[in-house]
Amino acid sequence: MLAAGMALTLCALQLCPVALGGSQPPLLVERSGSRRLGKVGGFAWEDCGGGKDPVVLKSLSVAPDPISIPGSLRVSAAVSSSKAMASPLKGSYSLPASDFDLPDVELPAWMTNGNYRVRATVSSGGQELACVKLAFSLQSQ
Repeated sequence: MLAAGMALTLCALQLCPVALGGSQPPLLVERSGSRRLGKVGGFAWEDCGGGKDPVVLKSLSVAPDPISIPGSLRVSAAVSSSKAMASPLKGSYSLPASDFDLPDVELPAWMTNGNYRVRATVSSGGQELACVKLAFSLQSQ
C-alpha cells in the first residue's frame, strides 16, 4: 500500500527508480517549457478505505517540509492488514525512518506549480484492498 501510493507520487515526479532503491533515473525532458523542480511541500495523506479495506496505512511521515530538490528526504511508514495475505506478503510492514537522496528533476511542460492530489487504490480480483490519498504542492525554480 505504501509502496503503491509513494511510487505513484514519485513516478509522477519521475523518481520511480530512486523510490525503488535504484540509481538516478534518466530524465524525460520536454525542452519547450520545462522547468526544474525546486520544492515539494504541504505533504499530507489520508486513508480513504473508510475502515472497510483489509490493508490500512497506519502512519506516514515525510520530512523536511518543504522538500528541496535536489536534496534529502526522510520517510517512515507503517501498514497493517486485517486479512491473511498469501506468501510472500505479510499481514503488516513498517519502514523505519529512512533517508533518500533526491536528484535534480525537470518538470514536464504540462505539470505546473500548484497543489496536487493523488488517490491510489490497491485491488485484487476486483476487491479493493487499500486506498490512500496523498496531497502535495510543487514549486519550480
